[in-house]
Amino acid sequence: MSLIFGITVNLDKPDRDLFSASAEKFAKKFDETGVTIDNNGSSKKDKNKNTRTQLRGFYDEIVTWNDKIGSNDEKYQANEPLIRMFLAKVAYSLGRGHISSEVNQFMVECFKQINSAKSLNNFRLLFESIMGYYVQHRK
Repeated sequence: MSLIFGITVNLDKPDRDLFSASAEKFAKKFDETGVTIDNNGSSKKDKNKNTRTQLRGFYDEIVTWNDKIGSNDEKYQANEPLIRMFLAKVAYSLGRGHISSEVNQFMVECFKQINSAKSLNNFRLLFESIMGYYVQHRK
C-alpha cells in the first residue's frame, strides 16, 4: 500500500474508489502538472507535457504485458525484469520533458507494489480508469 499525492493505493486489494474517485483525482493531478509558467508568471498548458499520446503509450505497454502474463504468476516472475524496465522508459520521458515529475512519481510508487500478475492487472485497471478521466479533464 502507498500514499500517492494523499491518495491511498493498494494494488493487491483495491478499495472501492480506486478505479473511480481516486483515478479521477490522479487524472486531475496529471492535467494540473502538465502546465508551464512563463516569464510573466502566467500559467498555461504545456502541449508537450503529459500528453494523451504519451500516457497512452505507457498504458499500451502495460496492457501488452498484462495480456502476455494473464493471471499466471510464473509468467510474471519470468518476465519481471523486462516489465520493470518500463520505469526506465518513464524516466527517459521525464528527462526529455515529456511528462511531469508527478507522473513519474505515480509510476514509481505503483511499481513498488507490483509483484504478481494480480497486482499488474490492478495497475492496468487503475491506469485505464485514469486515462478515461484524463480525456475528460485535459482540454
